[in-house]
Amino acid sequence: MNKKNNKILIISAWYFPLFHPRPHRWTAIAEHWAKEGNEVTILTSKQPGFIENEIRNGVSVHRTGVDSVKTLLAFWKKGRESRNGAPAGWLWWIYQHIWKQVVFPDDSCWWYFPARRRLKQLLQKEKFDLIISVSLPFTGHLLGYFAKKQQPEAYWIADNGDPFAFQPQALNNRSLYGALNRRWEQRVLKMADKSVCTNEATRRAYARAYGEAAVQKMQCIPPLLHPAFEQDEVRPPVEGPIIMAYFGAMYPPMRTPEALLELVARLNLPIELHFWGEINPAFQQQLRAYPFVRLRGLHSRATVREAMRGSHILVNIGNRSSYQLPSKAVEYLAAGRPVLHLSYTEEDPFAELFKPGNLFFKWLPLEEETAERLEDLKVWINSALFQNIENQHFNLKKYTIESIAVGYIV
Repeated sequence: MNKKNNKILIISAWYFPLFHPRPHRWTAIAEHWAKEGNEVTILTSKQPGFIENEIRNGVSVHRTGVDSVKTLLAFWKKGRESRNGAPAGWLWWIYQHIWKQVVFPDDSCWWYFPARRRLKQLLQKEKFDLIISVSLPFTGHLLGYFAKKQQPEAYWIADNGDPFAFQPQALNNRSLYGALNRRWEQRVLKMADKSVCTNEATRRAYARAYGEAAVQKMQCIPPLLHPAFEQDEVRPPVEGPIIMAYFGAMYPPMRTPEALLELVARLNLPIELHFWGEINPAFQQQLRAYPFVRLRGLHSRATVREAMRGSHILVNIGNRSSYQLPSKAVEYLAAGRPVLHLSYTEEDPFAELFKPGNLFFKWLPLEEETAERLEDLKVWINSALFQNIENQHFNLKKYTIESIAVGYIV
């Protein structure tokens, strides 16, 4: 497939103005392809305050339906979301204990039928060279499957930010839908002309789940770093508290804060632990119980990057799975700040990414803690405050928009 003059359709429940990793990735790629001379169409969900159809930075954007209960509540509140972007109190209880027990394939099932109606119109109007469906949410792949049935001559890429059927955090009631989840994921992998994941560990996980034949057409395209970080040799001042910062979301049981909170408390150092990103309601009370915790909430990518550069140490809480690589990993890599990583698995893609550098400390919460191990961490923290920035030692080119975008169409 040529880099130019292609008709490309992207199906993703999440797109601009959302700015968490998946919509950020596909907004950047879509606009990059449009600048290269491709005709790019995006089918996505409605967002409060944005019109249904527009040409945005060269991309034809079609918004229809709502992607989740949370977005529906945002419309119900006339666009005014709660501070953490999630239902609160009894609404959250209903969402978790009733709604999520019956939905299929995930919370974005709200979006499927209005999206399919609009998709059918688009497919009747245009013959696409390339169709890309984005998951999660897996509802995007159900629409991609429908599109491939309608236009079998189009090249279909199933892009998988995370696995669906076997990830630790169940997206639906597995006692009801476990077998159906697996059948649909296998069906997508088989029918797609190519599937994509972000790292080799995830590809191996798919192979273990469905066999080597299922991953013969699977390609690894890493997380996106966009826009590129500017080089920065200036360290934050060492006077005052030590600023440790965690960026991103947390989800029970896959990624939880208990071990980090207890570790910082035992260090007995003048630390402020900042959490940037959406806070799951399940953790709100727990986090507020620690006086050294600061909750910063959701902010723009520019603000987040400035906060990374303003931190003494970046913190990552590893997944309980051995194959998922968080998108923020390359942001941490490029930020050039020391990284404290809590690792829960022997095979750890995040730790592998940082192997060439020495501004990295891997803490193992599941191993027995000793006074010696704790002292080693204290020594590393105190020395990290004065370390030189070394992001130039890493090859960041493969994470740029140019490298990522071309990976899909070669």
